[in-house]
Amino acid sequence: MPRYYASDIKPKSITPSILDNYKLNKSIKNTTFYTNDGIYVIHKGKLHRLNITEWPVEKHNIDMFDIMIDSRQQTLVQSSSCLPYDYFVKRIQINEYIISSTCNLIVEIEGENIIDFYFESERNLDHGILRNDIVSFLSSLK
Repeated sequence: MPRYYASDIKPKSITPSILDNYKLNKSIKNTTFYTNDGIYVIHKGKLHRLNITEWPVEKHNIDMFDIMIDSRQQTLVQSSSCLPYDYFVKRIQINEYIISSTCNLIVEIEGENIIDFYFESERNLDHGILRNDIVSFLSSLK
């Protein structure tokens, strides 16, 4: 599913009062290990290697907002070995909010700080409802 990023809006622009206007659909705690051999995650209690298939990032301007479309594919492959000795670990909470029936807002939180946000939708950015949902939310941040 493509991710839609607003490259000209900083994550700190999102306040709890803004998020209170949307229904929290789910909240996941995510642990990611960065190593010289790749990226690993814990999924359902087991260690998996994260394989990423990169796609070119598309850039669009919608109602004065710079939107980047990230269509990369991520797959998990269960690892039969242990983590390499040297790694960096990152623990984040991922909250998914329902913006509309066609659009979700994903907010990534590390500690008490929002470190990233993006939109997910099965719809193409050319779809009017998706565009309106994204623009409406981003306009509330300015």
